[in-house]
Amino acid sequence: MPANALANGAEILGFLGLCRMTTNGPHQYPLRVRPVNHLIGTAPGKRRVVVANNGFVFLSEDELLSVLGTAKLKAIRDWAMILTTYSHGLRAAETCGLKISDLDLRGGVLSIHRLKGSLFTIQELERHRGIPLLDEVRALRAWLAVRPTDCGDALFTSQKGGHLTSTQFYRVFRQIARDAGLPDHMRHPHVLKHTLATHLVRRDVNLAKVQRALGHRSINSTMVYVGVSDKEADSARHNALMNAF
Repeated sequence: MPANALANGAEILGFLGLCRMTTNGPHQYPLRVRPVNHLIGTAPGKRRVVVANNGFVFLSEDELLSVLGTAKLKAIRDWAMILTTYSHGLRAAETCGLKISDLDLRGGVLSIHRLKGSLFTIQELERHRGIPLLDEVRALRAWLAVRPTDCGDALFTSQKGGHLTSTQFYRVFRQIARDAGLPDHMRHPHVLKHTLATHLVRRDVNLAKVQRALGHRSINSTMVYVGVSDKEADSARHNALMNAF
């Protein structure tokens, strides 16, 4: 892999090390949903929803871990599939289209054939030592250990063999998201792509690197995830002036 690709990936994957683990008794999952960042107020007693300034709904760190923990309890395949989708900002169809030959566990990379005119990318697999639920290598190894061997070239297979369809992935994710306590409008797999993009932008990862991580051909596609509040803009202005003199 080119050195610059590894360098870009290091900054992006390093973000995941900042995720916080919330425990529930002696177990790490399922986790209590505790939204962070920008919140939209609702009537008393109702859950508040995390929403980016640009209007995209995304998962907080705790919500993501809750989904992953619920998926792992349900099926190793679902854990690996959802984690891979989030870690690389994939569309459901792109995840379902992954082949065994796209995965290089020894080299620690995944070849991603994106749709809708997006870029082909080769990205590092996430090895997360602090939070096992985010360890993509561990999840994929666990899945390959139980994956049927007579189901063709699909990385993530259906119960009948062959590639999962986007509709099947949607149904799987919807059930897991419901069990994890997410509201109805967040129970779709595309929320994972929005989540990665928003997490990276909010961690101030260079936008050119975010663009590459998401496979966007145009920076304009990445810019839709950029939105700041007046408070954030004023804080940035203040810090810049203080550091300039």
